Amino acid sequence: MPTEVAMPRLGWDMQVGSIAEWLKREGDQVEAGDAICMIAGDKATTELEAPESGTLHISPEAPEPGVEVPVGTLLAYLLGPGEDVPQAAPGENAPVAARQRIVATPRARRAAAQLGLDWRTLNGTGRGGRILERDVQAAQPQPQPASTSVRRLTADRMARSASIVAPVTLVTEADATELTRLRSLATEPPSITALLVKITAIALLEHPLMNSELTDAGVVQHTEVNVAIAIDSEHGLVAPVIRDAATSTVETIEREAERLIDAARSNTLRGDDLQRATFTISNVGMYEIDAFTPIVNLPNCAILGVGRIVPRPVVVDETEKIAVRRMVTLNLTFDHRVVDGAPAARFLQRIKHLVERPTLWLFR
Repeated sequence: MPTEVAMPRLGWDMQVGSIAEWLKREGDQVEAGDAICMIAGDKATTELEAPESGTLHISPEAPEPGVEVPVGTLLAYLLGPGEDVPQAAPGENAPVAARQRIVATPRARRAAAQLGLDWRTLNGTGRGGRILERDVQAAQPQPQPASTSVRRLTADRMARSASIVAPVTLVTEADATELTRLRSLATEPPSITALLVKITAIALLEHPLMNSELTDAGVVQHTEVNVAIAIDSEHGLVAPVIRDAATSTVETIEREAERLIDAARSNTLRGDDLQRATFTISNVGMYEIDAFTPIVNLPNCAILGVGRIVPRPVVVDETEKIAVRRMVTLNLTFDHRVVDGAPAARFLQRIKHLVERPTLWLFR
């Protein structure tokens, strides 16, 4: 029986996708695991692998490269020895005869030729369904910003989070003087984001309720600690995932963060890069922002927002002397349906302590 190849779902919230490029041609013999084409989702582009071996037959209904279709749309068949392409049901062929009777005005045909459109696929508004020039003009593709689909998806996700989550935000300040001093001593100083990913991952191990999500079956605590980092790109906001952050070194986290940032900004994130996050960090310190209210990235139950590190006069130690310290604002938004205020406060307090005492974790 021929194997169907359909538009895959690259992420849990992906609804539509498009073919970026065919890597195999009609009639090619492919092996299981071979890349058939490149699939572009809202936030990632990845290879679509053949589920089985066979001869590739591209469906006549497959979209042209760049045209978005719903997840699950048939793209191709893989045919085994002696197998034929499945035939369409009689009802599916009926429109062909009807299309052959469609009439277009000469001006409509000329306009269609100039625009590269097939006038026979258009719906006419003239008498008897006649296709007029205005019908051709109306069918002309309208230019869209490159980030339209990403912006739409981001808007949908933010609206969903705002309508479902019961958000509460806790704010505290941490003294990052020692952390930044030790960072400056490194031959290749890691980014502040990489350090915060490591700090947060350690705190998540100690406070596993913050590493959970709410499902139909109840609250599920994850055993993996996978931290997503919010990245702004020309294609929109994305949150690729650094996996196993608690057991990874700062150097490993830094390398992975650099890879994900480069991929996000070049629009080459893989579908797998955006999945299985258990917590999210949004660092806007580079924009000279101190405090803000981040929105929970579902299905996570919390998100940490990080402001800039800035010199500020503060009261230090028991002598109550005033000194200039490098302070950072930490903003924790959590879903009160999953976590109560006290556990969330203890989690944020632990992050504050780890920021202020980097020797507790940096060299172990």
